[in-house]
Amino acid sequence: MGLTFADHVRETGERAGAPVVFPKPCQPTVNPARVPMPNAKALAEVLECLDPAGSRRWLQRMPDVPVLLDYEVEVGLRLLEDWPVAAQGRMPAVGFFLANDVTARSVQIAGLGAADPLPFWSASKGWEGFLPVTDSLWCPDQASPDHWPDITVSTRVNGQLRQQAALRSMLYSPLQLLQLAAAQAPGGVLHRDDVVLTGTPAGIALQVPGWKRKLVACLPRHVAVTAAWRSQSASARFLQPGDVIEMQADWLGQLQLTVGSCS
Repeated sequence: MGLTFADHVRETGERAGAPVVFPKPCQPTVNPARVPMPNAKALAEVLECLDPAGSRRWLQRMPDVPVLLDYEVEVGLRLLEDWPVAAQGRMPAVGFFLANDVTARSVQIAGLGAADPLPFWSASKGWEGFLPVTDSLWCPDQASPDHWPDITVSTRVNGQLRQQAALRSMLYSPLQLLQLAAAQAPGGVLHRDDVVLTGTPAGIALQVPGWKRKLVACLPRHVAVTAAWRSQSASARFLQPGDVIEMQADWLGQLQLTVGSCS
């Protein structure tokens, strides 16, 4: 799920009247020590698959595509039972865990102006190793459909606090997010062991003022994408090899990861 915290919606310049729902096509990795850094070849191959014509134009203008590696602290929900359509008016049994929704923003940015940007969102989050999770799962006897547990999530990069928010400040309830996820799932059903990431608060590396998003929307797509790559490359907030990411969610758990070198 994306755009579930109001402050995160504002910092990205997005317009959101509802959460964005899209698949994250990689498996969770439990308590890894490192986060991978995709290399230029891997980025080019993904962009070629997503938009062959567009990628040729982008790479002509900017051959060295920046990774723009970003962090997103999130609480995930793991389904502990099948949840058929007929039962989706009630809260299913779930377990809560802490995750880092790692993202290569350059690939997500390539979706600017696309008829459907969500395949770019998915691809940007789909590298192996882009879903580190804790090894603990909190399974309440009865999870509330309307209220989030009293948990504050936070992210520090090299000791600097970047993100901090209470789950209770989320715009949507647990049941609302699960219903939206189920609506996009095959057959409209979530199954046991399916995982739903619930969205991140403000403080990510990607920062896009609303005026800049409006300006970019006026440019030809190939110009807009490369202009956004260059603009974001000037930010020191994106992750670099050797950076240490620490994520915490009170009693739910913590993650500590080091960014690997390009490979």
